[in-house]
Amino acid sequence: MSRQGVILALDIGTTGFKLGLFDREGELIEMTNCFYPINAYDGDKADSDPEKWWAGFLDCRKRMKSSLEDVEVMPMGVTTPGAMILDREGNPLTPAVLFMDRRSPKQAQEIRDKIGEERLLSETANLPVPGGCTASTILWWRDNLPEVYKNGHVFAHTNTFFGARLTGKFGMDASTGSLTALFNTTKPEKGWNLEIVRELGIPEEKLPPFVNSWEAVGTLKPEMAKKLNLKAGIPVLMGGNDVACADLSVGLSEQGKIVDILGTCEILTTCLETPIASPRHNIRCHVIPGRWITMFVLNTGGEAFKWFANVFCRDMSLDSFFKDFLPQALKKVLEREKEGEVLDLPGFLPYLSGDRYSVENIWASITNLHLSHNREHILAGMVKTSMELTGEHLKQLSQKVKLSQELILTGGAINPVFIEAKKRWMGDFKYVIKEQSSLQGCAILGKMFLDGAFKKG
Repeated sequence: MSRQGVILALDIGTTGFKLGLFDREGELIEMTNCFYPINAYDGDKADSDPEKWWAGFLDCRKRMKSSLEDVEVMPMGVTTPGAMILDREGNPLTPAVLFMDRRSPKQAQEIRDKIGEERLLSETANLPVPGGCTASTILWWRDNLPEVYKNGHVFAHTNTFFGARLTGKFGMDASTGSLTALFNTTKPEKGWNLEIVRELGIPEEKLPPFVNSWEAVGTLKPEMAKKLNLKAGIPVLMGGNDVACADLSVGLSEQGKIVDILGTCEILTTCLETPIASPRHNIRCHVIPGRWITMFVLNTGGEAFKWFANVFCRDMSLDSFFKDFLPQALKKVLEREKEGEVLDLPGFLPYLSGDRYSVENIWASITNLHLSHNREHILAGMVKTSMELTGEHLKQLSQKVKLSQELILTGGAINPVFIEAKKRWMGDFKYVIKEQSSLQGCAILGKMFLDGAFKKG
């Protein structure tokens, strides 16, 4: 007997879309996916066309072969911010500005000057930067697109757009709203920080209503149900940030638990029962109540090693680089250090695509080079410096909260030598490899909704 697909999960990523059908227990039945481009231009801009996201969703729906007649809930996990202006019908009037965008340093500094960094950290738990902070982007629209800024109906994120398109209702959740510099991240039940909103001159009526990640923003409207061949009235969950959803998929729900996501970016997250703000990490509300997550991000992470391979290792395939050359380079250094040798490796500032926490552009550099160094030394130095940076973040955090001795590793380029390097240079944790998925986290949210896990009373 075939399983009933009752959860239809949407994972709207930065470069691709995944649509997953899950059964009542949150087990995957079928998944379709597609990819779309990022628009990078003018040296400082990075955005996407929201209609290409929507076209990706329609394509994934068209290729899904399973019956969707039993679907009972539609949760979302989304790239954040994906900041855009929508009209009254929910149509985008601007591209969706992505987290790596750098167009608004002037506006980010304006916010810091007007509100003050100490107050921003105590109330919003984050400092404004270009791209990742929606308030900076809103003020950029004010200065550069004044008519669209004035006439647009709502300042939106990715899940605002999809929620409006599917249900006709606008909303934004705490996990995506956390980094706007306009949200009461330390007290999410209060929603928007209207004092800061007013001090910045941002029209508060253009901010979408606050909706919890685990609640429905609305129900699937009849005309959309017909278009998608789904039944009308299906609850569409507000959902939340894709990293928070991915964290949920590996059980990051208890204070002090740590997940290290190794991908294009390296994202180190820790679960908290109370927010701990810092200029050098972000704080997001989790997609479950009463929890926050720290986010320490190296923008290029694994992409830095791909860059190294493309520049210094053109004599081998990328597959050979990650499977053979990288582990061997690390193994040689680790063995020499184990024997007590003090190595003078090159240093590395890992900002090939900028620093997530700086208003001004900070770029990468390789330091301490001399004639005895070869490409293996440079690569090992890059890995060591990056791991020491993440280790320093955990060391500072451990002074304020007890951290778990188990650290979950997920993503690519994980092998025994890499884990040994992590233990040596990042921290002496018990490293456990698990597979994470924003899509799976969405399914868990959907299951919790169907189970009534967060119903009051």
